[in-house]
Amino acid sequence: MALIGLADRQKLYWSFTARETSESWCELLKKLPRPAVVVCDGQTGLLAGLKALWPLVAIQRCHFHVLKLARVYLTSRPKTEAGQELANLLRTLVLRRVLDQAIEFKNIFQTWCQKYHDLLAERSGYTDDRGKKHWWYTHRKLRGVRSLILHALPQLFTFIDYPDCPNTTNEVEGGVNAQIAEALRLHRGLRIHQKPTLISFLLAKINSQKTTRKVT
Repeated sequence: MALIGLADRQKLYWSFTARETSESWCELLKKLPRPAVVVCDGQTGLLAGLKALWPLVAIQRCHFHVLKLARVYLTSRPKTEAGQELANLLRTLVLRRVLDQAIEFKNIFQTWCQKYHDLLAERSGYTDDRGKKHWWYTHRKLRGVRSLILHALPQLFTFIDYPDCPNTTNEVEGGVNAQIAEALRLHRGLRIHQKPTLISFLLAKINSQKTTRKVT
């Protein structure tokens, strides 16, 4: 896979790796200039790499990725009242651009957690043929999205303190990754060891175009 970073919306950096680990992300991050804030999808290896390399750098979690993961848990049409309320709150996330709106989001979420605390603590179980009882949380998907938001919440509104900071990774996802996907589609006959060459050529071309636009 290709790990890609965009610095100051001007220059792309990339490296290739078999897995997204903290070590592989550190190899890429070392190439970038030290930033004031990093906008990322919250991948575990990346967060560990950031903590190891730049422990004091601010982090902004990509709103798009948070909403995408939340939808996996909630689906597009939650059946429970708790799920519907949380989905309605999440739909407002991208609209919250100032501090008061961010505080309101956090307060509403905390109220939701308190309101449905007992529901989320409910467990189901069965007894197997050996007489052993097996338990699991009844509303595991709701617990999953609660955990997702709780972990992301401290880094959901960092961008408010940094006026030029985006709240999504769309400049990489849409502006760069989409072009890579299209290039690989057009050259789908390439072998796996040939694809990094194509991707590197494309990314270098994008960098060249960014430089040209900056000069002119």
